Formats: sequence, C-alpha cells, structure tokens
Amino acid sequence: MLEEQHLHYSPRNKVVQKMLCDEACKAAPHGYRMHQCTNCGLEFADPLKAPNAEWYGHAYAALSLYPRARWEYSKTIERIAPGQAVMDIGCGSGYFLQLCQRAGLKATGMDFAINAVQICKESGLDVALLDVFGSASTDGRKFDAITAFHVLEHMDSPRELFDYAARLAKGGSRFYVSIPGRYRARRYFRERDFLDQPPHHMLRWTERALEQVPGSTGWKCVSIEHEPISFRIKSWEISRRTSFYSKLTGKKSYFKITDKVARILLLPYAAWMLATTHRRLAGFSMLVTYEMGKSGRSV
Repeated sequence: MLEEQHLHYSPRNKVVQKMLCDEACKAAPHGYRMHQCTNCGLEFADPLKAPNAEWYGHAYAALSLYPRARWEYSKTIERIAPGQAVMDIGCGSGYFLQLCQRAGLKATGMDFAINAVQICKESGLDVALLDVFGSASTDGRKFDAITAFHVLEHMDSPRELFDYAARLAKGGSRFYVSIPGRYRARRYFRERDFLDQPPHHMLRWTERALEQVPGSTGWKCVSIEHEPISFRIKSWEISRRTSFYSKLTGKKSYFKITDKVARILLLPYAAWMLATTHRRLAGFSMLVTYEMGKSGRSV
C-alpha cells in the first residue's frame, strides 16, 4: 500500500507522507502491483505509470538520495578520453559532473528535479532542467559519451531514454547506463526493499531485458558488469541472514563483540555457500555500456 510505503520514506513527518501519497495516487489511485515478463524476466509495475516531478521532489528531499560516490562513476570516467564531451542525464546534485571536470572532460548535465538543478548551478555546473525528453536544449551539441546513472529503473517508458540519447550522440558514441544490481544482497535474497518498488522504482532489470530495451534506437549493448564486492562483505551478507547469527547477536547488534564471533564461526559456512549456491552475489549497481554505430543513428 502507498501509505505503508511512504511511512518508510518519512517516518516522522505525516505531512510529507500525505503529500507523497497524494502525488503518487495521481499515477496509481489504487496502488501498484509487480509483474514479470516471461520472455526477458523484466519486472514491471502495474500500472506502469511513474509519479510526477513533485513526488520525486518530496521523496528525494525526505530521503537525501543523491549519492556523492558510486562504483560506476570511476569505472565510466576511466573509459572516456580527456577532452571528450559528456552529457549526464539525471545528474542529481552533480557529483559525477564534478568528477568529470577534474578528469579534464567537458561535462554537461540535465535533471528532472528543480532542486537538483539549482544545487548544480550553485556549484557552477552546466546543467539544465529536463521536464520531458527533448525539453532541455543542448543547442545542437553532440556528445562523445552519454550517461544515465540510476534513471532507467524509474521510467514508465524506458525506450524514450535511448531514443533521446541517440539524438545527442555522435557516430561511435557510448552510452553508460547503471541500474540497481540484480545480484545485490537484498534483491538476491528476495527481501522486501521499500526503495526498490513503485512508485520509486517502476522496473527491475535483467541482463536480457537490458540487451533488448534499445530496440531500433541505434544503440547496441556491448557489456554488462556487476559491481564487485569483497569476500569479507559477501561472507557477512550471508552470515547475518542465518538463524545462528540472529540468535547469537540479537537485533541491531552488528557492532557488538558477538558480531565478530558470529562472523568467525560462520566463515566456513559462508565460504562454502559462496563457492556453490551464492556465487553471483554482487554489489549495489550494474553498469551497462551501449555503443552507437560509426555512422550514427540510422533513420
């Protein structure tokens, strides 16, 4: 239910909870259900209609969701040559744009949220407001690299993102897209995550769906990578989900001495599970690289 969902978003502020519910109900008056495509495995919200910009403004203000660092930021910058022009769609508070500037890249951004654009402009970044795809002018500029970090899972018309990126691309441009990882712990263990369900996330992506989504927009998927995490973190994610760990440590006791004892005792079990059943366990994000043909988008 939307009321339960928004209680997590702003547990101490009933006014914000009501604003979020009112805005979300404009898109889904009776709430959302999740379904799964039998062909590609994509999970999608029903109704597949994302909330408006006002909802995201309230939600991001309540949750402080703009990150200062992501694994995919550095991975992407490593692959872009100095001097190349970058467009970041959904730039948030502009941290990736700042990293691009430090790396000698000509970085431009756009975002749907007015408050995010304002934050970027106050930092001296070149950012425009994007109400709908195509509404933010780029003065005919084309870009060597286009990025969209954690945008695709919010969309009710995901192919629009690829179509818009194609209009911004040169021949041979690359499009770097990140989404929540399919094998991150909470999704891997099928646990409920209030940030990974509608109205916040409309879609949960699989590798096959990510390969198919560009359609005829001209983009071709060339790689899909899962954020790596250390053996230590993997073993902890497995160990803390066992009944033995819960009994030994109790609730909310990750920093007690019993936590260290439980980890040591469960290490052989965790190592065995990682070598057999849970080999795919990974970090928070997936990074997908798409490439445009050398001649650009075919019309």
